[in-house]
Amino acid sequence: MNLPKVEFCDISLLSEVDLMYDFLFLNQWGWKKYIIKKHRKLNKIFLFKTKTDQMKFLKKYVINFRKENEDIIEKNKITINKAWKKIEKKYLNILSEVIEIDWPKDRKTIKAMFSINPICPRFLDDWSFSLFYNYKITHTLEVITHEISHLLYFEKWKQMYPKMSHKKFDSPYVE
Repeated sequence: MNLPKVEFCDISLLSEVDLMYDFLFLNQWGWKKYIIKKHRKLNKIFLFKTKTDQMKFLKKYVINFRKENEDIIEKNKITINKAWKKIEKKYLNILSEVIEIDWPKDRKTIKAMFSINPICPRFLDDWSFSLFYNYKITHTLEVITHEISHLLYFEKWKQMYPKMSHKKFDSPYVE
């Protein structure tokens, strides 16, 4: 069976800022409390009245935070990569058996993008997800396995219901 490999990388600055902004201001699920819990200084963002000023503040915050925490981010990326490699092949094989579908041959890589955002969304179009840089290893592995399960689940869904619109693969749709 053709198994993809998880590639650990950094999320782009633009993606980081956009995602955090969306979770802070546009999300109805209450995700902002989790971001603020990890980044108390971000409370200041709510003092700004325009999106432009909020985005400017957020971008500056992300740049500074990344710079101040560069060593721990890199150290954790290495540690998590090592821990994942120990279980990767076994997990991917078991998931394929459980969902009853082979991994697509055209999907060679799954990108796990290290982020300072504690919310870890997945992106089906490019087979990627964000991964908080500072969870405990056991929780990080749970997040990785959880997000990867979405990828194969929706491959199975597309196989079973090929005419379904892909927009239904995201909230608020039950699929």
